[in-house]
Amino acid sequence: MELLRRQTDYALRCLTRLARAEDGRVQSARCLARAESIPEPALRKVLQKLARARIVTSASGPQGGFRLAVSPESTTILMVMEAVQGPVAASRCFLPAARCPNQARCTISAKLERMQKELEDVLRCTTLRDLMNDPTTRIRPVGDHTGKRKPGLPPGNVDRAGAAGRVCSGASDDTAGPREQAGARRLKTGPAMAVEGNTARKESNGFVAGVRRIVGERIERIAAQSGPDVPPEQLMPGKMFRTRLAARLVATGCAPGDCLTVARACAAIELVHTASLCHDDVIDNAVTRRFKPVLWRATSPSGAVLIGDLLLCDAIDLILETRDGRYVRPFIAKVREVCSAEAEQELALRGRRVDEDTCTRIARGKAGPLFAFVAYVCGGDDEALSAALEEAGYRVGASYQLADDLLDIVGAEGTAGKTLHTDVARRKFTLPQMSEDGRRSAEERVADLCVSARERLSGWPQVQAALADFLRLDLQPAVAKLHQPVAQRLEVGT
Repeated sequence: MELLRRQTDYALRCLTRLARAEDGRVQSARCLARAESIPEPALRKVLQKLARARIVTSASGPQGGFRLAVSPESTTILMVMEAVQGPVAASRCFLPAARCPNQARCTISAKLERMQKELEDVLRCTTLRDLMNDPTTRIRPVGDHTGKRKPGLPPGNVDRAGAAGRVCSGASDDTAGPREQAGARRLKTGPAMAVEGNTARKESNGFVAGVRRIVGERIERIAAQSGPDVPPEQLMPGKMFRTRLAARLVATGCAPGDCLTVARACAAIELVHTASLCHDDVIDNAVTRRFKPVLWRATSPSGAVLIGDLLLCDAIDLILETRDGRYVRPFIAKVREVCSAEAEQELALRGRRVDEDTCTRIARGKAGPLFAFVAYVCGGDDEALSAALEEAGYRVGASYQLADDLLDIVGAEGTAGKTLHTDVARRKFTLPQMSEDGRRSAEERVADLCVSARERLSGWPQVQAALADFLRLDLQPAVAKLHQPVAQRLEVGT
């Protein structure tokens, strides 16, 4: 039985071509059919299904045609398959109308259910942008669907004059694998380097979007089961810095961890982070987060705690299903570290002035483990790299927590979009409060931790460069919107 049916194959090929169109230019069904060697009547039926699913839009008239209605980064293979061929199932047991009389005594249902979830996650994490960036993809020029090359061009060459640089056949630099491309990227300069950087950025965005979808589906299910007072949008991930760090590493092709495993690890960590925010807002009596009322105001303090617990359960479920539970122990260890640091600050240290090293240790324990876990998973089976990435993640997390501690003191709620000054109000002493020079000390530590995180990866220059990109392109701009002096320190650290 074919998982990817012929109509879906037609859809993906045409969507990839539409995504490559300059300025979203419309293309007629006839031109698309000729370019991809697809029977035109069959393609028209596929395009109608895609239009009904609002994946493409159509324009009528002599100059009419089709264009993408959503970005390539937001268009997943799962969306296309469901639009064209209906529900995707590893077994007929998982079709919506399935009613199995043997369900209660079935001996293979658990394994099949795991296969179904993994299949959906793969299809949900793979976007149209990923297909566009696949070096094995070959797009023939419109109007040249015969596969013939023009006279005077040797096999494998690129017809840059008549075909606008599209690869016609054979091998080229584009056929190199991800690691070879990553190595070549370091040797390129000028416009070529800019193109490579733009591609890596799009791949990074596509990865983040895939993780957001995994998390979003679980949040929507939890919210629906918990009643009408639980707004799912309040629980959706925000800036997703932990996932963005992993995305930078994955996009370069220099981290050996496989994409699906890393995506599932990131989704689990984002669920844990969201759960911690549900709990923190109750503990700190916060009223605003991301410019909206916090969850406990919409439900109740006990309701927000319970929702956080459900999110944590879903995170554990994700990790159990990833690589046959290989990462369960390190995941639980990292979550325990976060809880221990929060408990120590709340129960043992609240109201007490402590030294700078203790403040930094608490900051490392609160935010470092979640960054460390996703970085560790990115290392794959390379134990040395995994250990280096893990420690770099701890340092990045500690740096981010110290920046957040500073924001709580000097930031403005109208800019930050969340309740501030709770540390001072609840006598939770952080590094910026320790002395007259506390703020300056915190700013210096932010920069020092970023520098030391990069130094920890000195044995892997490509991985080190990916971390620098995360600090410079993801973390620093976000912090700059909230507190410029800290952002400047982050910039120094990069």
